[in-house]
Amino acid sequence: MRALSPLLPSFAPLALAVLLSSPPASAQSSRALLLEGDEIFGVGAVTGIQTFSINDNGEWLIVAETDAPAGVNVVVLRDGIPTFQEGDLVSTPPGATMASVSYPSFNRSGEIGWYMGLGNTNPNGDAGAFFNSRCLVREGTLSSASGFTPGTFYKAFVNVRINDGRQILCQASVDDPAVATSGDAAIVLLTLDESGYLLSEELLMVEGTAYDGLDPVNLLGSGTHTLAFNNRGDFLTFVSTTASSSYDGNIFYNWDSVAREGTLSPVPPRTWASLMSPRIDLNDYGDYVYTGTLSGDGETNLIIVKNTAKFMQKGDVVESVAPYYAQNFFSAPVNVTNGGKVVWFGQFSDPDASRNKGIFVDGEIVAQIGVTRVEGRFIKSINTFAESFDVPPQGRYLIYTGTLDDTRAGVFLIDLGEISPMESCYGNTGKLTHESGFALLGRRLTFQMDQGQGYGVTPIFLLSSLPIAGWPPCGLDAGPVGELLIDLSGANGNPVYYALGTPWAGAPVAHRLDIPNDANLVGLELFAQGLFWDIGNHIPEQNLLLTNAVHIVIAAP
Repeated sequence: MRALSPLLPSFAPLALAVLLSSPPASAQSSRALLLEGDEIFGVGAVTGIQTFSINDNGEWLIVAETDAPAGVNVVVLRDGIPTFQEGDLVSTPPGATMASVSYPSFNRSGEIGWYMGLGNTNPNGDAGAFFNSRCLVREGTLSSASGFTPGTFYKAFVNVRINDGRQILCQASVDDPAVATSGDAAIVLLTLDESGYLLSEELLMVEGTAYDGLDPVNLLGSGTHTLAFNNRGDFLTFVSTTASSSYDGNIFYNWDSVAREGTLSPVPPRTWASLMSPRIDLNDYGDYVYTGTLSGDGETNLIIVKNTAKFMQKGDVVESVAPYYAQNFFSAPVNVTNGGKVVWFGQFSDPDASRNKGIFVDGEIVAQIGVTRVEGRFIKSINTFAESFDVPPQGRYLIYTGTLDDTRAGVFLIDLGEISPMESCYGNTGKLTHESGFALLGRRLTFQMDQGQGYGVTPIFLLSSLPIAGWPPCGLDAGPVGELLIDLSGANGNPVYYALGTPWAGAPVAHRLDIPNDANLVGLELFAQGLFWDIGNHIPEQNLLLTNAVHIVIAAP
């Protein structure tokens, strides 16, 4: 093939082994991280699971109960190694010990943000928001956040979230002397220095203050999954105002209400009957998800919303278990990955109750009771409550809790491979979307290209084994063509693959890639980007236009 332009040096399609045709494989396999009865060296045998988390590197935390004596029987495992144990000294405050921990928030650097209950300390200061083992703000201590009345102190902590920028979002109850009530709900942003010490506190939201032109805040969500925080510093939360009970519940994205009880839902003409106790999530690109209850028919009243549109509703047929339809989402979380995929738990209408629940990524079931096997055993049940599953931002890993058919409860891991957006500095007009499939051996991936510069341009799917030099964070700024994020030079033996699609006519054009079932491909990294080319210069618009790009890491199913 001739050179496309000086921007794109001459290259030829190369038959990468990863793209050879292969039939799609079946669902993902799970492996056990921890099971009841497992012996934790120096602590005791596991008797239960409290909570857990996993980050984008595949590092995991599990808070487990053991048969050790009361007061030292809870242990925090990090990749299987005991890291904290009930009764251990924490780094601050002096002499205090770990008594309990909340759901841990775990960033890409392996740093933890969480709420910790303390022993061996003043009862009026026996809990705090922690960075690893260091207490940042503590019950009974004054807040320095501007916006509070001087003398405002922390009373209790509800949710703590950390991002990759070492910012910690802290939902707390405070006592502001200017407010008549004794406990006032608040969200405070804690910023840390490079060593993890507190630099500043910033009040973001507080009870008694009105936001987005609505009534003042009355309550904030208190559930494990009613607060989300991303790497841009955005937050998503549930807010109840002092309005009447028909209109008081809201989902707030930063300081804007994106859903309100009593108002029109994404399924018109039905309104929001309730947004109480939602499960919510927010990715690093601003996509958000939340659950709620619609007015009207009880057979179709439960819903998951992605951004402003319905994602899944009770009564909808679920693609991978068709013809069965969704019946319940329970109290399980809902997540949205940086690639825009929604991860959710649901019960569907299969009359066989031994196999009618599972965890889904968009419409594809990835863990199913009565079907998924772990170490030769079936998963008999998957937890339906808040500690059901966790997915880190890039969406490669899924960690979940359930029970095997031999009655042992455990924590299980699925590696879905990674297909995530490549960070960019300038942004491109063209659009490349991962439509379906997982980056797993034997699986098929489908991508779509859209938003060409004019009708009739040829969509070219480009794949390289290297990103452009200088990425991250930035690619090559090619002016109106866009930002080139992948290496197309073919230098140093770098293979480059391309595939031409049908001319763009205003609708997405699909490109399908089949991954062979070859164990040598596990861990292979690939970088994909789209290019719209006006071959023959038939339109007045520019000749070339780049899309965004994605990073692919292949895993074993």
